[in-house]
Amino acid sequence: MIELIIAIIIGCLAGMAVYEIVFVLAARERPDRRLLLDRPPGKKINQPLYDIGAGFMSGLPAGWSGLMMRWFGTGSTAKLAAAGMGEIDPAALVGARTILGIGGFLAGWAAFGGGPTGVLFSGLTAYGSQRWPLRQIAGRAEKRRLDFARLLPDFIDMLAIGVEAGLSLDRGIHLYCDRFDNLLTEVFTVGLTEIELGRPRRLAFQELADRNQNDDLTWFITSVTQAEKLGAPLARTLKEQAKSSRRRQSELVKELSATAPIKMLFPIAGLILPALFIVIMGPAFLRFMH
Repeated sequence: MIELIIAIIIGCLAGMAVYEIVFVLAARERPDRRLLLDRPPGKKINQPLYDIGAGFMSGLPAGWSGLMMRWFGTGSTAKLAAAGMGEIDPAALVGARTILGIGGFLAGWAAFGGGPTGVLFSGLTAYGSQRWPLRQIAGRAEKRRLDFARLLPDFIDMLAIGVEAGLSLDRGIHLYCDRFDNLLTEVFTVGLTEIELGRPRRLAFQELADRNQNDDLTWFITSVTQAEKLGAPLARTLKEQAKSSRRRQSELVKELSATAPIKMLFPIAGLILPALFIVIMGPAFLRFMH
């Protein structure tokens, strides 16, 4: 039984290591954000795992690939957009999950052999392997959500000051993007480039919100668009948005603080308490043995 548990742990760690190595190699070739503006439409950032997944899906018959997309691709577009990976085709994600699942099943079969037990643990290994990209995407989406919540209040405050000083909204966003380098500058640089190319600002900002799938950003863009449409003072609207954004940020901090004790429970129970038990009871156990 102990050998079986060790084999499961080794198999899971090996699958995670392979995926992380592929992801690191892909990240090395990820271009600078300014280069993304010059990319031809449809060209994806080089990520080997998803490129292999896209090739796998394109090699399948149309009926099979469509069936897999209906089963496993539901909501993939929104998940990728929320994680800032909108350049990846959802079919590539489904293909990557399929390849990892097959690889996990074969690794589990090689580790545990045949029989009911081998099939069971191979299936569990396959399930964990194909879920790993979704966990990575969810982690990136959560990080972007926190970054938006952290950056938006100061961003809106600076826009309000600029508009009160006589700047237009576009010029205020331009100044922010020129002086800072963060997630918001990456997001709004793309939108401003589309506006400079002649796209209406309302449509450009709406597509920007759709690409990022963030509630705070969507709320900001919707408020600005409605204020301009109704003729409301933009500076006053931005000030109210800044206050509401800081209130939402405070609520998010309280929410994260409330979850901290639960997250600390597992390290304390799994690492600290056993060590204390060994330190306290170890000498008494050795004395009893002698």
